[in-house]
This record gives sequence, structure tokens and C-alpha cells, in this order.
Amino acid sequence: MRNLAVGPGFCVFGGGSATNPVDGSAIETTTGSLTCVFNDVIAGRTGIKGTGEVRLQAVTVTEATGIEVDLNDVTTTVPLPGEDGGIHGPPGYGPLPENPTKWAGEPRLADDRLWWGLNFTKDHAAASAGASNTITFRDTLTGGGHVFHLGDEPTEADRDEWRLVLWSSQDEGQVTRNLVDANGDGEAAADYRLQVNFISKTEVEVTAVALKGGGFDADTNYQIAYHTWPTTESGTVQPGFTYQNSAQVGDGGVTRETSQRYRQSVTVDIEMLDGMGALAVEKALTGEAADQLAADTTLVVEVAWQLPAGTTAADYPHWTAPANPLALSVTAGEVTTPVLFPAGTELTLTERDAGQPGLVVVPEFVAGDASGSTLTLTIGHQIRTDVVLTNTVTVEETPEEPPAEQPEPEPDTPVAPRPPAEQPTPEKVTPEKVAPAKPGAMPRTGVNA
Repeated sequence: MRNLAVGPGFCVFGGGSATNPVDGSAIETTTGSLTCVFNDVIAGRTGIKGTGEVRLQAVTVTEATGIEVDLNDVTTTVPLPGEDGGIHGPPGYGPLPENPTKWAGEPRLADDRLWWGLNFTKDHAAASAGASNTITFRDTLTGGGHVFHLGDEPTEADRDEWRLVLWSSQDEGQVTRNLVDANGDGEAAADYRLQVNFISKTEVEVTAVALKGGGFDADTNYQIAYHTWPTTESGTVQPGFTYQNSAQVGDGGVTRETSQRYRQSVTVDIEMLDGMGALAVEKALTGEAADQLAADTTLVVEVAWQLPAGTTAADYPHWTAPANPLALSVTAGEVTTPVLFPAGTELTLTERDAGQPGLVVVPEFVAGDASGSTLTLTIGHQIRTDVVLTNTVTVEETPEEPPAEQPEPEPDTPVAPRPPAEQPTPEKVTPEKVAPAKPGAMPRTGVNA
């Protein structure tokens, strides 16, 4: 077992865990220490060497030029970065660029929200709206995985997450003053207003207004700070998932985009002997349905390898050849244990069918400038080749069922025409013979006529 503790003023960023490169055992971290436990796999093995990297977060200001790190009761002073060392307070005021900027906080393991910011000045307001007292942003969440409010409708608590902040000025330097929130509360609510129109769960229009004369202050940097909420079943950030955010300034002039994702806080490596190199794969997620994958979903990358021409595994007596192809398990947000190969070995990476019920999972490997749904690369000498595998997860489209076939109507049977009904033969009437009238006599009338 190996224990590492960092000095006061620092913590292991995000907590979480990593894996031992030799035996795959867990490396657990707490806020100020890390413990690595080796298991029986290394029993009887010698010459095991390697390095580890732990990302630290400064939590206090210090003038010290280094911090003390305790490794198994041996204290070592590690220099702090920078010319003069030390961890200084926030930087003073500095003017923003010509256009507004967008900020994204880096998520930590088990965070239940994501931090974002829109930074602007009085000049930005004047350029976008023609007035120095108003600026409007249309903010859109792209790629899925998080929303502006979890309920069907935004609540007062959701609006409270939107705040107009003064974060630096020429007069005050670096400060954090919550001027007003979207509910109208804040230390300067009489001078400022923040209006948030929730168009949908993934789109809002937010307008900051300076009510006081002269509009927003000159030589001052403002920020609209807000949160979004992960849509995972656990309600926490999805390791390895890239959360994306895009903001349009005004009526379509400038668009600012940014993204953030959780990365493993602890990485470990093993020493590579002369003539060897290594492969490591990091797993990332994107896509509108990525939040439907369980956080611990593990997929398999198959690594087919071909040794340099004319060599066999026997030519590398200090190397234990893995299976060919090697099945490498990868979990979102984590980096796999580095795998050793002789320099010059050609590797071809493919992902086994990653289909999940109701979901479509499309892989893309990236290593340097090379990318594709499969990837071929060559191991370098004493170089660890890092590959990022991103799975885009979407909902499987259900094909529409064709309408049920209607039975063909049976043809009508022709009906023979009926002959016309026989008409009775009219009785022949013999005209009555009438004697011609005598000349000069009138014809008789009456029944006897």
C-alpha cells in the first residue's frame, strides 16, 4: 500500500479513483490524500516502476514556494509553478477582449450542477444593443445531457441560480459582488435588473439592464453567472460526457461556445524499458441520449497488434505478450491502464458492438491528427500513445409500421338484364258503322245517336 498526503491549502481535484497500471486495482482519493493498494497480482514480481500524476486544486492563498507532500511518512517539498512560486489571490482588473466571452467551470465527480458564465462590459452592451445600459444573450444547450430546469416549468429556485455579478473593475480590482438575481434580489437590486425568459428547457433569453443613469459602469467587467442541471438518473455529472453551451449576443452578431467534461483526477504510468512504448485509451461521451447510459457502463475496445517485421514475442524477453486481439475495457471519464508494446508495433483499434437497448452508439477514435471509427497507429519508442474514444449516443429510431393491408374487394358479378315485362296485346276495336246522314239533315245526338 502506498499513501500520499498533500500539504494544507490543496486538495485532490474532484476526488474519484484511478486504476493501478500493474494489476488494475483501485486507487482511491479523498480531499487531501490518495491511497494506492496493490493486490496479489504483483506477488513475486520485481523491478516494478512507474509514475503517477495527481491534479491538485488550490483552496487558499500562500506565499510559500512549495508544498510538502508526505509519501509513506517521507516528506518531500514540491515546488509550486510560476517564477516566484506561491498561490496568489485573484488577478486584478484586466479589460475583456473586443467581444463578450463565455466561461465554463470544470466539473468534479458527483457534482449535481454545471457552472457557466457570460462576461461583458459597457462597450459590449453599446455595440450589441446600441445602448450602454442593456445587453441580451440567447443561450442554448447543445448536445443534450443537461437542462436549465428539471421540472416541467422553471421555479423561483431556478431563477435564483441566475445572477448578475460584478467580478472586476479598475477601481476595486478583483471582486465578486452579486448585484441582482432573476428574482430581483441582490445588493444592488435598485440599480440593476436581470430578466430571464425560459423559452424551453434548453434555451433561454437573458437580458441584463443597468437602471441607474449612465448605464453599466466603464472599466468594469460584469458576468451573468448561472447553473445547468445534469439529466442523468443519479442527478450528477456523467464522467467523460462533454457538456456544451452556445450563447448568441444580441440579434445574431457574435456567438460564443464552450464546453466542459469531467476528467479523471489521478493518472498512473509504468516505466517503459528501452525499445518499448505504451498505449492508453480515454473514454468520452457525447450525444443527446448519453445520459441514458449508466455511469459505470463499460465497453470493450479490441486491439489487434502486429510486431515489427521479422520479430516475434521471443525477441522481447522482458515483455509479456497480451492476447491478440487484446480486449481492453473502457469506462467513460477514465483512462485505461497503459499497455506495453515493443516500439514499432502496429495496432488497430475497433470497438465491439456497443449497442444498448433502444440506443445507437457510434464510436470515433482520435490520436493526434488521426481519427476514425477504427484506428491504426504505430507504437513509438518510450512514448505513451494516448487515444480518445468518443461514443456519440442517440435514441434508436423506430421504423414506422406500414399500414395494414386492406383485402382486395371482390369483383361484382354481372347481373343479366331482365327481359321487359310482356305487355297485354290491346283488344282490336271495330269502329261502329254509322249510316251517312242524309243531305240537309243534322246528325242525331244522345244515347241512341
